[in-house]
Amino acid sequence: MWHVTWFEFRQSLRSLWRSPLFSSVFVITISLAFGATITIATLTHAIVLRTVSAPDPSRLISISTVDTQTNRPGYIYGDTYAAYRDEQRSLSKIAMYSVSYFRIEASGIALDGLAEGVTADYFELLGAKPLTGRFFSDESGAEAAGVVLSDRLRRRLFGDELAVVGQTVRVEGKDIPVVGISAPGFDGLQFDGGVDLVVPLSLFQNLSRDASGTLRSRNIIGLIAEGASVSDARAELLARWPGRGGHVSRQPAYRRCPGSRQRPLSRRYSRRRCFGHYRRLSRLTPPHP
Repeated sequence: MWHVTWFEFRQSLRSLWRSPLFSSVFVITISLAFGATITIATLTHAIVLRTVSAPDPSRLISISTVDTQTNRPGYIYGDTYAAYRDEQRSLSKIAMYSVSYFRIEASGIALDGLAEGVTADYFELLGAKPLTGRFFSDESGAEAAGVVLSDRLRRRLFGDELAVVGQTVRVEGKDIPVVGISAPGFDGLQFDGGVDLVVPLSLFQNLSRDASGTLRSRNIIGLIAEGASVSDARAELLARWPGRGGHVSRQPAYRRCPGSRQRPLSRRYSRRRCFGHYRRLSRLTPPHP
């Protein structure tokens, strides 16, 4: 058997050697086919198969608001979030969440990094663990809380040095202490490269030059409780704000959550957006009193 295989292989090589033009076309065609297959597989993994870095991403939902008249993002305010958090029962953990790019400088290196502004429950919700240092809490002030760097950003700014907790990084021209480094593989709620640093939401608003003077975010991230469903979460939202809108919309899938939008008060409703493999949720808009 092996003798026959070897003989056929030698004959094939001889045929290719005798026809150099055909051989060139053959090799180029096979190379392009392999390259295309690898590219498609890589894109499929990055766009379709990859999930957020959470223990059970299928249980994650995102709540946001949509203004269909201006087509611009809106906000969910801190008092609305607190009232919903205390009364709802379908989500075991929830956190406020916003995202933006900031200018980051340290060790003579300057770059634009993706930052997430969150409340402290965000880390437990995603099952995040610190590589070194600690995460911030809601009880610590925004300035004292500092920032949490991703392990990838730590390597870009400080190399292999692990003793970076206590050092400062300049974010949008403001010196902020590093309080912790997230464990390798933690990408936050991002797919394309992952998050670079996580900051308290109030500090995030300061860095974003948000002059509202009140705590607010673009989204609420929630973890569906054991035994609950997206329908339960939807029903709770409908029950809490029955008079804030006459329409509840089921939205198609989106790769990224583009932010929040909201209608005028008399016709307000919201639409469930998704991060990757998040499940869909139609709901009423949490109105700001």
